[in-house]
Amino acid sequence: MIRLPCPAPAVLVALATLGILSARASDDGSAQTDIRSEMLSEYSYSGKPRAAAAPLPAPVPAPAPAAASAPDTVVRLPSYIVFESGRNGQLDTAFKAQAAASKQQAILDKLGIGVRVKSFGKHFGVGVVTVFYIPIAVFGGFSW
Repeated sequence: MIRLPCPAPAVLVALATLGILSARASDDGSAQTDIRSEMLSEYSYSGKPRAAAAPLPAPVPAPAPAAASAPDTVVRLPSYIVFESGRNGQLDTAFKAQAAASKQQAILDKLGIGVRVKSFGKHFGVGVVTVFYIPIAVFGGFSW
């Protein structure tokens, strides 16, 4: 049986050396930098802000202020009824029914139950009614 030397002492010596080097680097301060201050140094604050520019003139003159609550300027609309407000609920139930039907159709297709139609050309087609992939009825037809 061949015995290999244990690498543990070599690993300990390497880690100790690394720890000593990192301690020396942190003592003199040259290895650590303040990244935030370096990033913001390009955009440092330089004195007082300049005087605010004069506002631009409005492209459309402002309308004159209206008279204070004149009773003849208020328009009262007649009450109204919103029709078709239940339409969204009907659409939701229709989507749920369609999803349930498509799940049921997928199950029937996996079982081999249903009608399969094959078209030959533009005007002729043949169909088969199957139950568990066993043909029950075969039919054909023309269309024009």
